[in-house]
Amino acid sequence: MKRLLILLLLAGCSSTPDIPDDQGAVEYRSTAGEQEPAPKPVEPTVSTNQAIQAVGPIATIDGVDVPAEEFNTEIARVIASGMPPAMVGQYKNMLIEKIVDRVLVERSVAKQNIVVTDADVDKKLEEMKAEFERVSKETGQTVTIDTLLQQLRISQEELKKSIKQSIAIERVLTARGLGEPTTEQAKKFYDENIDVFATPEAVEARHILIKVPDGADEKTDAEAKARAEVAYKRATAKKADFKALAGELSEGPTKEKGGDLGFVPRGQTVPEFEDALFALKPNEVSKPVRSPFGWHIIQAVSKREAGTMPFEEVESRIVSQLKNDQTKEALDGLLTELRNSSKVELHPENIQ
Repeated sequence: MKRLLILLLLAGCSSTPDIPDDQGAVEYRSTAGEQEPAPKPVEPTVSTNQAIQAVGPIATIDGVDVPAEEFNTEIARVIASGMPPAMVGQYKNMLIEKIVDRVLVERSVAKQNIVVTDADVDKKLEEMKAEFERVSKETGQTVTIDTLLQQLRISQEELKKSIKQSIAIERVLTARGLGEPTTEQAKKFYDENIDVFATPEAVEARHILIKVPDGADEKTDAEAKARAEVAYKRATAKKADFKALAGELSEGPTKEKGGDLGFVPRGQTVPEFEDALFALKPNEVSKPVRSPFGWHIIQAVSKREAGTMPFEEVESRIVSQLKNDQTKEALDGLLTELRNSSKVELHPENIQ
């Protein structure tokens, strides 16, 4: 039930359930070789070659059937996401219930004739892009609208449709009493969860990676080290542009971002890399450092001491988190009312 699920994401435009985005354990894959390729987006078409599919209406709500295509589209995405075929059958009843929830909400919204314009959708998209850019900068991991599409396995048009629906649903919930979290509520959450906002010592870093394959012989390693020495000399020359050099020379996945790793806390990389990084002063460049993955030339951009993130810095994220929580609670309340006031008949026998 993608469209109802991403309501909660879109409502607060929050990219992660952990409010201080840069606090969670981050896997800096760029120090450990290439990232695994992201899954390809799946077009919202009905699969004809899947373990199970609906051959008739999956439910009837107040006398109106929910067509088989609703189930087949969703189960196709579930299968494409990598769920083992043996588990798909166990998932079908849950999926039917989720689709019924979505249809109930959509019909409720339709009855209220709420108008959401293209400008409203574009504004929400821009808010999402800005949030993703912030997360990318803080974590060193690329997070974009395309990333979201890949993770949810939906098309660009489906995303826009979901945003439009989420705005409409939020307006319904607002009419039912859903409000905006206040600064006082955000500060109370901050004070009661102060440990969550502790920040470890971290270094903002860039690097150039010259990869060495597993099991490489001495000659191969020596050749890679020689190339790393050349890269080091270029990186430490007068007026050197480390970012541009990383884009030219690095063989890691951060190449396209000029080697940018964001803020790297202690304990998040292999020891050889970490020891060299934390020994650097801001703007200093390391000599070639050997790790199990190859040779690194590391630049420390800036340093951040251990401490606590100030409230002013995280207030907007706390507000988004609280809004998400309140929206989910309000949506659950609406669904309970809709379920109680509707005649819902499920047809699991039509899933074969």
